[in-house]
Amino acid sequence: MDDVIDLLDSLIRPLLRLIVLLVRGLWWAAHDLIFETICWGTGWLVLRIVTLGRWPTVGIAEPHKMGDADAMLIALLGLAVLVAAGYWFWP
Repeated sequence: MDDVIDLLDSLIRPLLRLIVLLVRGLWWAAHDLIFETICWGTGWLVLRIVTLGRWPTVGIAEPHKMGDADAMLIALLGLAVLVAAGYWFWP
């Protein structure tokens, strides 16, 4: 009986690790796509319009060149704009 339990444990543990690895990878990809690409781009565009092109000083494809706090602020603004637009245009 112990041999069967050890065999199942040796089979299930690597499978669970693989599943956790896949879920973490998908979570990272979704975060990168949604927050760092879509929200950053939206926030960047809104701030460039509002500040008449003065801020942010980096290009739209260069969020890694900003400080962490500024990049987070821009992405959060983009998220807020997207949520407000979704609320406004939702039927």
